Amino acid sequence: MNEIRQKSTKIWQTTLHLRTLTAVLLFLGLITIARPAAACTNASLTGTYGTSWGWPQALYDGNENEAIVVGQMTADGKGNLSGTETLSYLNSIQTVSFTGTYSVAANCTGTLSLPSLSDSFNIYLDGSNKGFQMTLTTPGFEAIGFGLPQVSATCGLTGVAQKLAVNLVGTIPGSSVNKAIIGQLQLDGKGHVTGTVSINVNYSNSVETVKGTYTEASDCAGTLQITPAGSSALNFNSVFVNGGKELLLIETDSGTVIGGTAQ
Repeated sequence: MNEIRQKSTKIWQTTLHLRTLTAVLLFLGLITIARPAAACTNASLTGTYGTSWGWPQALYDGNENEAIVVGQMTADGKGNLSGTETLSYLNSIQTVSFTGTYSVAANCTGTLSLPSLSDSFNIYLDGSNKGFQMTLTTPGFEAIGFGLPQVSATCGLTGVAQKLAVNLVGTIPGSSVNKAIIGQLQLDGKGHVTGTVSINVNYSNSVETVKGTYTEASDCAGTLQITPAGSSALNFNSVFVNGGKELLLIETDSGTVIGGTAQ
């Protein structure tokens, strides 16, 4: 009888231990699930980002003040900014340097201030330092865009080929032309480009082969030139982002306001 009681006691104790362990694990799991996401700070925006923003079509008042901007911005994690950008605006294309400040709130929203360019933005981080959305708050203007981290220790022509899908849109204001280009580009890793694009100009579409060249400097900035068959060359400034897997592009040919991405 004692042996039976001892076995029963051991079984009961084992069951109690298992139930206790299960309860503890469940409690810890609930704590993990209920734990709020880490709050953002200025340190959430750290490193170099490629930025692309603008308004590629005329505003409602018809004053043809379209603009495209592509650049690089470095945030120090403490609220300070510096960088360069290429601006296409009012039939003028120029590359300028800037400095500024930023602030990121705990809810991962924030502001950018670039007094040297008279520009200011509201920004919205994705919470994991993978980039942000941005909207221009400078009075009298309207524009939206985004920033993507470069996420690359080194940049340059690596010799590794890659295939990118390109998407470009904008206007040629002086000619009242809307233009859109999509297609596929093959970068050979050594500075040469081939591919095929679909070009839509004022609702008329054509498909053309292209060839050209590209550069990529050690700071991930570069250039791209593609020439569609039977047409003039198209020239772009570029910024490599996402570890060199994507390109931000802005056309630098006079009289154009055209930009986009290649992914």
